[in-house]
Amino acid sequence: MDNNIQIISALTGLVGTIGGVLISYLTLRHTFNKDRHRVIVDLSSNILMNVPGIDSKREQFTITVANLGQIPFTVANIRIRVGHRSGALFIPMPTGTHQIPTTLDRDQTCNFWTDHKEALKSIENLAGRNKIKIRAQISDFAGNEFHSRWMPIRFKETFWSKLIAKLKTYNNYFLKLVRP
Repeated sequence: MDNNIQIISALTGLVGTIGGVLISYLTLRHTFNKDRHRVIVDLSSNILMNVPGIDSKREQFTITVANLGQIPFTVANIRIRVGHRSGALFIPMPTGTHQIPTTLDRDQTCNFWTDHKEALKSIENLAGRNKIKIRAQISDFAGNEFHSRWMPIRFKETFWSKLIAKLKTYNNYFLKLVRP
């Protein structure tokens, strides 16, 4: 009988300790997340329609910035990062829904865009290769940087690049059939 009481009291103490640690961790995480920026950046290639000042027949790089954090975030500059080692292409005054620098309050978004062909010419000069990955990067005055996911860009599609891409897809199909 005494052993059962000792086991029950030990388990109760263990559950209480685990609960206390979990609550302390969640409180600390909430406090840490409340005081930092949460910004999401998205880079896409679009054709914009019915936008004043933009030719609707030309393709544009669209950079979407959303502030999901509790504190305001100031967008100081926007750039397109070219590859891992090639450098960055600064966009000095992009067209968009806001002017640079702009402050985004909580749950506010803004869009910026730049001409696709002009950006690709500059990126091709920086990269020096046929295929490269790019991503959008934004930063504020304090140096906080946020970036989008990598977006693959192919400049000139030759017969050999198309053939290699097709062989890679066939290889993937074959591996799916062979694997158990």
